[in-house]
Amino acid sequence: MPTQVTKLQNLQSLSTFIVGKQPNGLQIKELKGLPCLQGKLSILNLQNIVDSRDALEANLKNREKIEELVLEWNCDVEDSQTVKDVLGMLQPSTNLKRLTIKHYGGTSFPVWVGNLSFINITFLCVRDCKNCVLLPPFGELPSLNELSIGGMGLLHTIGREFYCSKLKSPSFQPFLSLKILIFQNMPIWEEWIQFDCEGAKFPFPQLKSLSLHDCPMLKGDMPDNLPSLTNVSISNCKQLEAKSTTLQWITSIQELNIERGEQGLLRAFDDLSLDSLESLTIENCDSLQSLPRMTMGNHCLQMLSLKDIPSIMSFPIDGLPTSLQRLEIENCEKLEFLPQESWQNYPSLEDLRIDNSCPSLKSFPLGCFPKLRRLRIDRCHNLEAFTHVGGYALPLESFWVQSCDKLRSMSEVHVDSLANLQCFWLSSVSKLESLPEGGLPSNLRSFTIGGYNELSSIPIQDWGFQRLTSLSLFAVMNNGNESILHNLLKNQLLPTSLVCIDIECVSNLKLLEGKGLQHLTSLEELSIYGCENLESLPEDALPSSLLLLAISCCPKLEERYDYERGKHLSKIAHIPTIRINYEYYDP
Repeated sequence: MPTQVTKLQNLQSLSTFIVGKQPNGLQIKELKGLPCLQGKLSILNLQNIVDSRDALEANLKNREKIEELVLEWNCDVEDSQTVKDVLGMLQPSTNLKRLTIKHYGGTSFPVWVGNLSFINITFLCVRDCKNCVLLPPFGELPSLNELSIGGMGLLHTIGREFYCSKLKSPSFQPFLSLKILIFQNMPIWEEWIQFDCEGAKFPFPQLKSLSLHDCPMLKGDMPDNLPSLTNVSISNCKQLEAKSTTLQWITSIQELNIERGEQGLLRAFDDLSLDSLESLTIENCDSLQSLPRMTMGNHCLQMLSLKDIPSIMSFPIDGLPTSLQRLEIENCEKLEFLPQESWQNYPSLEDLRIDNSCPSLKSFPLGCFPKLRRLRIDRCHNLEAFTHVGGYALPLESFWVQSCDKLRSMSEVHVDSLANLQCFWLSSVSKLESLPEGGLPSNLRSFTIGGYNELSSIPIQDWGFQRLTSLSLFAVMNNGNESILHNLLKNQLLPTSLVCIDIECVSNLKLLEGKGLQHLTSLEELSIYGCENLESLPEDALPSSLLLLAISCCPKLEERYDYERGKHLSKIAHIPTIRINYEYYDP
């Protein structure tokens, strides 16, 4: 960092101050030459401080306009008296609102960290202080709204010291304003001792969000008596358990996320009625064989996400809550999908995503979910056909099908039933040989086709591109569709409404038919990626409306427009922005 910066005595905003190495680097004590600093200040490379008295000369304690402070060592330093003294000398003003400490090497913190005199602190983050064995009394900070603690490699127990520095009166209540509490990457943390003062346990009266991530050794029971809690996220805490008799806070939960949790944790929810629960995500729970019974009879559940649960085989016999609006199923290879006769029981379902799951799903009758607006099906290897059970227009707006290697037909779906469809994505459906009857729906705004398929046998005029007056994005991906692209361009069938054309990884493509582009008077972006055999573009036919030409990983094309040679850049000089292999060029 340039040493001359300290001569700017009226400087108010300096986002980062980097402590240099002695003897020539910028020293921490030279911060005293910047008395007007305010707002946010990050002080990095604190390990370069040799004499802790230099930190005292920085005079942070009197910088009353600094509201956010980041103190960071750039590596995991060893515990030493110098390290402790440096942090002690860097005590900021009590006007501070946000504090972050990273990679501090001491086993404990100086008394100013967590001191109740810091009445304005609302955010505090302590991260990767791997020698720390004791936390400061953060519970005494009266305005603390968000607390994040992570990467404390030697922290074994969190006890009374976390709540207060000494014995308080029975009326004392720690963490009075705390709303967000995060513990992350605590490898040997085993015990979270509940604060007990005159029978008051875990007194977080305002806590709304609790996150426990990567605390594999944490044992015991879940906390109780959290009356305001609405969001809970638990990840990789496999020894953590919960007893339904102590989960008094559960009645207020609106969002619950459990990842890599064992059956003991999930079992606690079986006997609970979670009438307030709106969102439930269960992920990477190997031993889970059935959904917790808390999902049944719930009248508020709107989102259910099940991911990477290899043992789960079926949904509850009574089905899922009828209030469900979004259902995601991913990598649940044994899970049987909901029986078709029950689909009409979900009048609120708008978003359905199935990925590498539900092997029994062979036919999908569109329209069985009355309000379905977004459908994404990926890697459903036994799906063979889409059908439509009625003649009315479906509410479907987005239709995404990918990597369904047995899908053959969409001919039983009439184009008129897709009148509301705006986004249509077909990729890696190698056996697909038919589009919806009547071609593509006329209100499409985005159409993507990728991977080998049998659709090239359909006459290109029957696709209906000429009536897609709202189409703004057309994308062609992967080999197998170069003939479709060529025929569209040759016959000038792409609609003039197009704003963006994206051609990606079509390595067999050798040329672009120019006359299929020159009539596209609304085209603003042409992006070509991974077309290794494409040698040239029809420069004279590129529309004047084009604002961006992006070419990446197309070696023959890049050679043609090589910046140093500059042979052909002048031919496309009318394009304002040209990006070749992520570099911008000015013709």
